[in-house]
Amino acid sequence: MGQFVDRTGIRYGRLTVIEKSSERGSSGSVKWFCLCDCGNQCLVSGSSLKSGSTKSCGCLFLDVAASKGRAKKLHGMTNTKIYSIWSNMRNRCLNPAYKKYHTYGGRGIKISKDWDSFEVFFKDMGFPPEGMTLDRIDVNGDYCKENCRWATQKEQQNNRRDNVILEYESKKYTMKQLCEHLGKNSDKVQQRLKRGDSLDRALR
Repeated sequence: MGQFVDRTGIRYGRLTVIEKSSERGSSGSVKWFCLCDCGNQCLVSGSSLKSGSTKSCGCLFLDVAASKGRAKKLHGMTNTKIYSIWSNMRNRCLNPAYKKYHTYGGRGIKISKDWDSFEVFFKDMGFPPEGMTLDRIDVNGDYCKENCRWATQKEQQNNRRDNVILEYESKKYTMKQLCEHLGKNSDKVQQRLKRGDSLDRALR
C-alpha cells in the first residue's frame, strides 16, 4: 500500500481539497471533500485527483461541451447521490422491468430530451439540499427543469396524485394539511369520513 499523502489545501484543476473523508472508494482509496471554483462541493477519490481524471464538480464538462460542441464524460460523479437520483429517474420512466415503472413511464410520464444528459440535469438542478428529493410540481407532468424542484418528504406526501383534496372554508387542503391546520388527528378524521360522516362532523 502506498504512503498516505495529505492532500488538504492542494489544488487539482478547478478543485481545492478541503478535508479527508471517512468514506473509502471501492478499491480502498481515500476520498476527499473538495470545493470547486464554481462554488459546489464534491467527494473525490485521491486516485482520481492524482491522475487528473476528475478536475471539477462537473461544471468543466459544460464548458468543454460549449466550446467544442461535443460530449465527453469529465464529471467523475458516477458514484454520487445526484447521479443516483438522475439514474433512478430514468429507470422509473424508461425501464419496463423497474418496479415502479407502471406509475411513471407506464402511465406516460416522460423525461425532457435535455435531461438525457446527466450534465444538463446537474446544471439545471444542482446538488439536492439536505433531506430533500426530486419532486415534480405537477404530478401528472414530465420530468423537466420547469416542472421539477427539490422537496421535503412532507411536501412530496402532500403532492401525491392519490391524495384526497378537501375543501374547508373556501380553501383546498389534503387530509394531512387540513388536520395539521386544525390540530386534528388525521387517522381519526379519515376513519370518520370512511364510515360516512360529513367533513364538519368528522372534524368535530
